[in-house]
Amino acid sequence: MEKQGEKKQGDFTLELPKDGTGPENWVVELKSLDEDLYVAVSKLMRREGKELDAIKFLIRNLAIGGDNPEEVCRDWKAVYAATEQVLTLLPQGQGRLKKN
Repeated sequence: MEKQGEKKQGDFTLELPKDGTGPENWVVELKSLDEDLYVAVSKLMRREGKELDAIKFLIRNLAIGGDNPEEVCRDWKAVYAATEQVLTLLPQGQGRLKKN
Protein backbone atom coordinates (compact mmCIF):
# COMPACT_ATOMS: atom_id res chain seq x y z
CA MET A 1 0.00 0.00 0.00
CA GLU A 2 2.42 2.68 1.16
CA LYS A 3 5.72 3.30 -0.54
CA GLN A 4 8.73 3.50 1.74
CA GLY A 5 8.96 6.97 3.25
CA GLU A 6 5.52 7.98 1.92
CA LYS A 7 2.54 8.29 4.24
CA LYS A 8 -0.92 8.54 2.73
CA GLN A 9 -3.86 9.81 4.67
CA GLY A 10 -7.40 8.88 3.84
CA ASP A 11 -10.70 10.50 4.57
CA PHE A 12 -11.36 7.85 7.24
CA THR A 13 -9.30 5.58 9.48
CA LEU A 14 -10.67 2.08 10.10
CA GLU A 15 -9.31 0.29 13.18
CA LEU A 16 -10.23 -3.37 13.66
CA PRO A 17 -9.16 -5.86 16.32
CA LYS A 18 -6.98 -8.60 14.85
CA ASP A 19 -8.75 -11.96 14.99
CA GLY A 20 -11.85 -10.10 16.15
CA THR A 21 -10.61 -9.63 19.69
CA GLY A 22 -7.25 -7.82 19.64
CA PRO A 23 -5.30 -6.60 21.55
CA GLU A 24 -3.48 -5.77 18.30
CA ASN A 25 -5.38 -3.85 15.63
CA TRP A 26 -5.48 -3.58 11.89
CA VAL A 27 -5.42 0.06 10.75
CA VAL A 28 -6.51 0.99 7.24
CA GLU A 29 -6.81 4.48 5.75
CA LEU A 30 -9.89 4.73 3.52
CA LYS A 31 -10.85 7.22 0.83
CA SER A 32 -14.44 8.36 0.31
CA LEU A 33 -16.92 6.22 -1.57
CA ASP A 34 -17.82 7.11 -5.16
CA GLU A 35 -21.04 6.31 -7.04
CA ASP A 36 -19.70 3.35 -9.05
CA LEU A 37 -18.41 1.62 -5.94
CA TYR A 38 -21.68 2.36 -4.12
CA VAL A 39 -23.65 0.65 -6.90
CA ALA A 40 -21.35 -2.41 -6.89
CA VAL A 41 -21.48 -2.78 -3.11
CA SER A 42 -25.24 -2.31 -3.04
CA LYS A 43 -25.64 -5.20 -5.48
CA LEU A 44 -23.44 -7.45 -3.32
CA MET A 45 -25.32 -6.50 -0.14
CA ARG A 46 -28.64 -7.54 -1.70
CA ARG A 47 -27.35 -11.05 -2.41
CA GLU A 48 -28.00 -13.47 0.43
CA GLY A 49 -24.83 -14.62 2.15
CA LYS A 50 -22.63 -11.98 0.49
CA GLU A 51 -22.52 -9.37 3.26
CA LEU A 52 -18.93 -10.14 4.29
CA ASP A 53 -17.89 -10.18 0.63
CA ALA A 54 -19.36 -6.68 0.28
CA ILE A 55 -17.39 -5.43 3.30
CA LYS A 56 -14.17 -6.98 1.95
CA PHE A 57 -14.89 -5.41 -1.45
CA LEU A 58 -15.29 -1.99 0.18
CA ILE A 59 -12.12 -2.31 2.24
CA ARG A 60 -10.08 -3.44 -0.77
CA ASN A 61 -11.38 -0.66 -3.02
CA LEU A 62 -11.29 2.21 -0.53
CA ALA A 63 -7.94 1.43 1.12
CA ILE A 64 -5.19 3.93 0.35
CA GLY A 65 -2.82 3.39 3.25
CA GLY A 66 -2.10 1.56 6.46
CA ASP A 67 -2.17 -2.22 6.77
CA ASN A 68 -2.43 -4.35 3.65
CA PRO A 69 -6.16 -4.71 2.86
CA GLU A 70 -5.64 -8.26 1.56
CA GLU A 71 -4.26 -9.32 4.95
CA VAL A 72 -7.09 -7.54 6.74
CA CYS A 73 -9.67 -9.28 4.53
CA ARG A 74 -8.22 -12.72 5.32
CA ASP A 75 -9.11 -12.08 8.98
CA TRP A 76 -12.85 -12.79 8.74
CA LYS A 77 -13.47 -11.84 12.37
CA ALA A 78 -11.96 -8.41 11.77
CA VAL A 79 -14.06 -8.04 8.61
CA TYR A 80 -17.17 -8.96 10.59
CA ALA A 81 -16.18 -6.37 13.22
CA ALA A 82 -15.94 -3.78 10.41
CA THR A 83 -19.48 -4.33 9.16
CA GLU A 84 -21.31 -1.66 11.14
CA GLN A 85 -18.54 0.94 10.75
CA VAL A 86 -18.03 0.41 7.02
CA LEU A 87 -21.76 0.47 6.27
CA THR A 88 -21.90 4.03 7.63
CA LEU A 89 -19.89 4.99 4.51
CA LEU A 90 -22.90 4.12 2.35
CA PRO A 91 -24.91 7.32 1.90
CA GLN A 92 -28.46 7.39 3.18
CA GLY A 93 -30.84 9.60 1.23
CA GLN A 94 -32.60 12.36 3.11
CA GLY A 95 -35.36 13.21 0.69
CA ARG A 96 -38.95 13.89 1.59
CA LEU A 97 -42.13 12.41 0.22
CA LYS A 98 -45.52 13.89 0.89
CA LYS A 99 -48.90 13.13 -0.54
CA ASN A 100 -50.46 15.97 -2.53
